[in-house]
Amino acid sequence: MKKKRSKHSKMLGIAVGDKSMLIAEVAVAGGKYQAVRTGQYTYAEGQGLSVPETLGQGLNQYLRANGFSTRHAVFGMPAKWVLSKPKEVPAADESTIASSLRLQAEGDFSPELKDLVFDFVGEGSRSEAQTVLLLATPRKNIDNIRAIADAAKVDVESVTVSLAALATATAKVRKDSLVLSMGPGGTELGSQPQEGVAVLRHVGPASTSAAPTLLGELRRATAQPSSSSSGFGNGNGNGRSQRELILWDDVESGSSSALAACRGMGEAAGLLVIEGELSTLGVSAGPDVRGRASMAVALAVEAMQGTLPIDFLDTRLAPPKEQRYDPRVVYGVAAGVLVALLAGAAWYDSYRLDSQLASVQKAIDGRMAVHKKILEDTDKILQIRGWHTESPRLLSCIYELTRDLPQGDAFLVSFSARQDVKNGDIIGQIQGRVGTNNTGPVLTLVETMNRSTRFANLTGDARPILQRPNSTTPPEASFNWNFTYLPDPSLPGAGSGSTSSSRPQQTRQGRNTNR
Repeated sequence: MKKKRSKHSKMLGIAVGDKSMLIAEVAVAGGKYQAVRTGQYTYAEGQGLSVPETLGQGLNQYLRANGFSTRHAVFGMPAKWVLSKPKEVPAADESTIASSLRLQAEGDFSPELKDLVFDFVGEGSRSEAQTVLLLATPRKNIDNIRAIADAAKVDVESVTVSLAALATATAKVRKDSLVLSMGPGGTELGSQPQEGVAVLRHVGPASTSAAPTLLGELRRATAQPSSSSSGFGNGNGNGRSQRELILWDDVESGSSSALAACRGMGEAAGLLVIEGELSTLGVSAGPDVRGRASMAVALAVEAMQGTLPIDFLDTRLAPPKEQRYDPRVVYGVAAGVLVALLAGAAWYDSYRLDSQLASVQKAIDGRMAVHKKILEDTDKILQIRGWHTESPRLLSCIYELTRDLPQGDAFLVSFSARQDVKNGDIIGQIQGRVGTNNTGPVLTLVETMNRSTRFANLTGDARPILQRPNSTTPPEASFNWNFTYLPDPSLPGAGSGSTSSSRPQQTRQGRNTNR
């Protein structure tokens, strides 16, 4: 049974028949239900279930003309549109029972019937096997009702069986009673135990011609066990030993003889016949109610209470819906994947840079030996460049010294020179010897240097070398002189240097040697 309570405070109940519809508008306030207005819409010529659009347009005009204020409706179809079959189900939960019935449903009805919509009435049990009523109706019936509602500008909340809603509403007050309805669908018999509809049958037209068939159906229905007794009995669950038959007459005219016949058949079957009223359904009648339209009222009340036993628009035997994911879950997963991708990309980029750095460092380490060798060679070259450059000043110094060196026994033993970082002059020292103990050649050399404008600051001495007695070595003299050389630009390899005109006068062994 559906347990989805309607959110609307007003509802239309529309019981569809072959030639007319019962319509009731029910309102709820403070938990109390009232039939606001009722009516019966009889099909005009050219209207019918075979042309649902035309029928819906006529229904729309009828609703507007008679002041029906809501367009939320539950439609009920006659019992003869529905096939039913009792099915025993094992002890299991409702989803397992529904899955089992879904697999059996196609094979339980004639293979000639195609495209059926299934539902079932009854509740399973986890502790023991139960019997439920399997129902089927051609999908075309559902489609026709939808087309009627669309043309009538009515919102369809549910599509059920009118008799099932009436039996459910009646059972809330008269438990385990049989329900006999005479309405637009003809004469219909139903029963409602504690849960579900145990009997749901179309007996015949709403006339006396249905009486013989009705008697047989009543006797067969009373032979079934009720929920108030452990076997086949006549208990009604209301403290009476005789089972009740609630008679609902929803035919506007010409039904007195049919009603009397039904009453007689009920009494002949040993039933207590009671005529139903709206109060039986727990509904009060408003001032605009015309006729009882009990079947339509029951449809609206059960839909608003969420206790419709059947709903072919939301059947329990519908195939499971495809599972749809919560958009928030999808967005969360997408965000997680994106973060993971970004983290992976960052890690890969870091790994790539580390690999490149390691490769560069390896190349640097491999070239360190070559680099060290280049630095050593550079240092040597820088040392040599002082002696061999674009303008080698030392070359002019050596040139003048060798030129001024007198011919004879005098010769140089060592020569050293360095360049003054402040003015670029060359500060040098010469050491030499003379093959005799005569220092004359040395003095001649010094005099020549004194006369030159390129030598200044001459200091030093020359002395004979003492010999041991009885030595056979020829006598010699040694000399050691320090000087400052001012290169002459006109000499080969000379640089700019300092000129004599730009330098102060130099004292050379107590004489003025500047010229």
